[in-house]
Amino acid sequence: MEAEARAFLESYGRSFRDQDVAAMLGLMALDDPRFCLYEDVSPGLMDAVAVEEMVGFLPKLVNPDMAFRDVLVYPLAKGLCLVTTRQGVRVDTPQGRQKFVSRSSLLLINRGEKWQLLHAHFSPEPAAPEQPQAEAAPTPETESGDQSPPSPTETK
Repeated sequence: MEAEARAFLESYGRSFRDQDVAAMLGLMALDDPRFCLYEDVSPGLMDAVAVEEMVGFLPKLVNPDMAFRDVLVYPLAKGLCLVTTRQGVRVDTPQGRQKFVSRSSLLLINRGEKWQLLHAHFSPEPAAPEQPQAEAAPTPETESGDQSPPSPTETK
């Protein structure tokens, strides 16, 4: 099941890079009444109609790229798995190349010989907190109050 899930992610990323709306929609179980998606840019859960409208933006993107990292696949039942991953998206904008990273949970369902997306949740990865500047660890010289560097003949 892991190989199938990874192949799905590769196809999903390729459809984004190729700006292929039909291919991307074909990877989704849009006709299943359980289908829904939460995208970090959406106001809430999106049904099939809303997702079809959203995916229509693909041709408008400039130099899009998508990749997945830290992929974990959890088999849930025959023909059903949960995939967690970090999704990286890059596009060119008037402000320059922009990168967006989302934490992603994808529920994939096998429908015959085809794996499709039944549910997905994408949320922006929080920015790493700024780390305070670490103070230099005290050395024997600074602890004793001697701020001069050791002479070349001294050994430590």
